[in-house]
Amino acid sequence: MFNTVTPHNYSAQTASFDSKNKRSVNKEWTVFTFEWDVESLLRQLRNSSSNQRNARFSWKAPDNSASHRSSSNGEEFIALGKLHALKATGERRFHDLAQAEQSLRGKTHFVNFRTNQDAAVPFIVGGAAFHHFNIDPTWSAFGSTQFILPRLVVGKDDKGQGYLRFTLPSKEADAWLGQIQNTVGSKRDTFLEERLEQTLQSEGFDLHEELYSTEGDTTDLVNETMSLRERLQYAASQQKKAWISRFEKAIDALQHSSITKVVLARQAKVRGVTSQERAHLQRSLQERYQNCIHFCVEPTSSASFFGATPERLLRLQGQQLHIDALAGSRSRGKTSVEDQELAHDLLHADKDAMEHDIVKRQILEVLDPFSKQLRYPSSPLLKALPNVQHLHTPIEAELEHSTSVFDLIAQLHPTPAVGGYPKADALGVIEQMEPQNRGWYAGIVGWVSEQGDADIAVSIRSASHIKDTLTLYAGCGLVEGSIPEQEWDETYVKLAPFLEAAEDVAHV
Repeated sequence: MFNTVTPHNYSAQTASFDSKNKRSVNKEWTVFTFEWDVESLLRQLRNSSSNQRNARFSWKAPDNSASHRSSSNGEEFIALGKLHALKATGERRFHDLAQAEQSLRGKTHFVNFRTNQDAAVPFIVGGAAFHHFNIDPTWSAFGSTQFILPRLVVGKDDKGQGYLRFTLPSKEADAWLGQIQNTVGSKRDTFLEERLEQTLQSEGFDLHEELYSTEGDTTDLVNETMSLRERLQYAASQQKKAWISRFEKAIDALQHSSITKVVLARQAKVRGVTSQERAHLQRSLQERYQNCIHFCVEPTSSASFFGATPERLLRLQGQQLHIDALAGSRSRGKTSVEDQELAHDLLHADKDAMEHDIVKRQILEVLDPFSKQLRYPSSPLLKALPNVQHLHTPIEAELEHSTSVFDLIAQLHPTPAVGGYPKADALGVIEQMEPQNRGWYAGIVGWVSEQGDADIAVSIRSASHIKDTLTLYAGCGLVEGSIPEQEWDETYVKLAPFLEAAEDVAHV
């Protein structure tokens, strides 16, 4: 059974509800936000079975990264349903999205019953593919760029405060307002609990079902002859000769052009993977890689894209901007001594320093025209994950003016960390060398609030599950001096989170 969830103290706010919160006649949508104890509900939504009928989007940021400047309890939410979609393609897709988002915001009325009304919570959620042009038909449910207006968001903000956010056509909003104004105490709680139950059921979640459990029954989770981990390991080890051939051609392109870096990606595909396996894989990633941003985009019940990314493209809070420059890597050591040796080598390797500097320099060049002030450490730091450690430069900017997050994305994406430098030339090499379209791998994923605040991640360390095919993605940055065997090994290290998580799937 789903546990009872209770609202927090909004009666005083509702009592002072006045005409400023009444629906505007020209508004198409109304968004209601309430304080709510969501801990058990979030847990049960994550772990329950469902007959998904519409889009679903989940997000979980680590405690130490929701804000670079202050401590935080971490953000988490699950968004259900799709009432409206903002879509765009082509070279101007993010600029077009900025206009579409502004238009949607103008057509939406926001009614906020939270004590902390300044805390940013999702208004639209979504992401975009790596390339701007129409992507492979396999990714048709995702599109080139798509952000959606969800029907329901269940979440916690960056202070750990729970909330429910309902969106409905404004023509239906007056009835809600009347009920909220004219009921008090437990009657009002009951009204909202009923609305929550109805909304969840309409999206395929039964409040009265038993939680999904695989205890004692793993027949659907393991191939008759090979476990999921064994299948993934086999797929990850294939096509090495072909990949090294592409590597050598890419290095040749670097040597005969102005390109200083290009990122070459590869894929590992496994068929016959069930939705239950995918769900277990995702949960295991969250448990193993808690200092990453976890996301899952599910435009339909048969298509999902999920991952545990260490890289934030940007976090926008008012005119304060935080960006991660992440490039250069080593595996983690098997002992503390080996780990320290690898870290020391990474911090002092010329090749990695050059690769990282290219990424940092390009980000700073993009931000300079927008910014009053830029702040970043003089030397890169280490960002250590369970399987790999990266050179990391956190960059803080104070913007000159309020700027649309999508206009910033248009300038930043793709950074040299996932594309190369110079951008246009590197993308040309990628299009020639990579045999398969990247889809949303190395694209962007995240959310935007009605105030224009946003959290956008780079969708690396990711996988797609479309129908019954699970595809893992990994890439590495090639610069002068790159060695093919080492770069191949680096991509394997970046696939390791999924291989490790698959081991957990075999034991559920």
